Amino acid sequence: MGIIVAYALLSQLVVAALAFLLSVTTDSPLGAVGGAVGLVIVSNILDAVTALGSWRDFLPTHWMYAWMDALQPQIQWTGMAKGTAVSLAYAAVLFALAFRRFRTRDIVS
Repeated sequence: MGIIVAYALLSQLVVAALAFLLSVTTDSPLGAVGGAVGLVIVSNILDAVTALGSWRDFLPTHWMYAWMDALQPQIQWTGMAKGTAVSLAYAAVLFALAFRRFRTRDIVS
C-alpha cells in the first residue's frame, strides 16, 4: 500500500508544480486551480488519441495508473519507473520556473 500511495503522490507532482507556477504568475487563485485541472483534462484527452503513438509516453498523465502494477502477484516496476521519471522531469522544470518567477515577484504589495 505504501508503494501505491508514494507513486500516486509522485504522479501528481506535475499538477502541483503547474499549479504553483500559475499561482505565482497570476493574481487569481482560480486561474491556478483551473490551469492545473485543465492540464489533467487535456493530457487525458491527448492520451486517448492513439495516433500520437509513442508521443503519449511523454504526457504527464500517461503513466498515472501505473500504480496498478503494484497489485500484481509479481510487481512490475517498469511503468512506475517511467512514470516517476516523467513526473520528476516535468516537476523539476515547472518548480524551477516557479521559483525563478517567485524570486522576482513583489510580494509586499
